[in-house]
Amino acid sequence: MSFKLLLSLGVNVTALLFALPFAYRISTHFQWNCAAICIFLSWFSCLINLQRFDLVGIYVVMFMEILKTLVKVLLIFSMLNIAFGLAFYVVMSHEVNKARTHWYMSVYHTFIMLLELDYQSTYSDPLQDSNDLSLHFPTVTFLLLIIFILLMPILLTNLLIGLAVGDIEAVQREARLKQLATQVSFHSGAESVSKYLRGLTDERLKFYPNKFSTVWMMVYSKLVSGGEVYTRDTYATEGDTVVNSQLAKTNTQLNDIQNKLDKNIALMNQIMKRLHMNIEDDMWDEGGTDVDGIGEIEETKSKKVKEPKAHGAKL
Repeated sequence: MSFKLLLSLGVNVTALLFALPFAYRISTHFQWNCAAICIFLSWFSCLINLQRFDLVGIYVVMFMEILKTLVKVLLIFSMLNIAFGLAFYVVMSHEVNKARTHWYMSVYHTFIMLLELDYQSTYSDPLQDSNDLSLHFPTVTFLLLIIFILLMPILLTNLLIGLAVGDIEAVQREARLKQLATQVSFHSGAESVSKYLRGLTDERLKFYPNKFSTVWMMVYSKLVSGGEVYTRDTYATEGDTVVNSQLAKTNTQLNDIQNKLDKNIALMNQIMKRLHMNIEDDMWDEGGTDVDGIGEIEETKSKKVKEPKAHGAKL
């Protein structure tokens, strides 16, 4: 199942979960959560569908390729995020700000620290206040903080930037091909739908000469169609006539070329006879095959070609 299909399925399901309770005059927190997710997925799907447009499609394709790389790297290094989150939870679970009250909140807060450390309110102020419970393990806490800053905001962030920049050149080379593939997929789907719709319509175009809404329609029918019934077979027959005429002309030209080639072959055979050359031996020495000159070659096998000498002339 493709990503676009999953995205469309998510949009439809969340939209139904949001809209159906209103039919029974019910309003819950769950359906409003579905509404928020539906809005996000709808706009994200709109962004994905921009891939098939020439003006902005290449940038959307590049964005999706870099997003795939980002997700892969974050999934691999999520173990570091869990490690730091659980370690901070052990030493900072009783802080006043309640940011690390639960282990999952501590892991989430550690991930947010990639963008903002919040050093003043989280580490500096609890260390300097008079409460003994706040930042109760300062040595281990600051040691973990230093290691976290070196590994996560500095090393991991620069790794992600380097991978994104490094993928740009490769993505630019392949983005156009992927964009064209997306366009082909879209047009093929639209074509299949149009074929189905054409099958539901009438294939005959009829003119009724006795039923005219205006005088101009009557004049048009008499001058153009003559009141006849036109079908697709009629247009197909006219097209076949044009094709057949062109094929007849092409066959005539090919026959003329074949006749000229036969004349040239016969002329070359006469020249070779005059020069006392063995046609069969020369053809096989040059790697040729006996195609058109079979009669002449068989004749050279049965007798030698001799040119009569003129009286009184020396050769």
